[in-house]
Amino acid sequence: METARLIIRRFTIADKKDVYDYAKHPEVGPNAGWKPHTSVEHSEMIIRNIFLLQTHGFAIVDKATNKVIGSINLHKRPFLRNYELGYSLSYDYWGQGLMSEAAAALLAYGFDQLGARRIFAKTDTNNARSKRVLLKQGMTHYKFKPQDLRRYDGTIIDMDYFELTKEQWRTHAKTQRNR
Repeated sequence: METARLIIRRFTIADKKDVYDYAKHPEVGPNAGWKPHTSVEHSEMIIRNIFLLQTHGFAIVDKATNKVIGSINLHKRPFLRNYELGYSLSYDYWGQGLMSEAAAALLAYGFDQLGARRIFAKTDTNNARSKRVLLKQGMTHYKFKPQDLRRYDGTIIDMDYFELTKEQWRTHAKTQRNR
């Protein structure tokens, strides 16, 4: 997949240095509930044991530098044609609208290519940036779950859930094209 500023592609083992560069930052992983990476080998292990095993998991690559700057994925959930959206982005690229760009591409992939009926996402109640990404995609808040996630460090956090149906996505996408 390609957007104006990004290439969204499968991960390779060769991405391990780039993944480590963004995943070692103390604010990137904890926002998603995972521990910052401690070495290039740690990042390689994550690529091998998680990213390469995900059916719909992708590297986010900055076109200008050809560097992997994040990850984005759709996890199939047990409900018929439901997927969960997840993502992380290098701290150096926050605030530039890149995650919104990547999320829009992956939602289109999910609804058009995978035939998703509904895509949902959850985020730490205190993660305002992630909420903005989801709201920009036309997602709506549908649930607050207190003490819903135990992070790697044992901290228990509250989560907000957002969702988007295929019909809502079509309407939102049409509105965005007409702007």
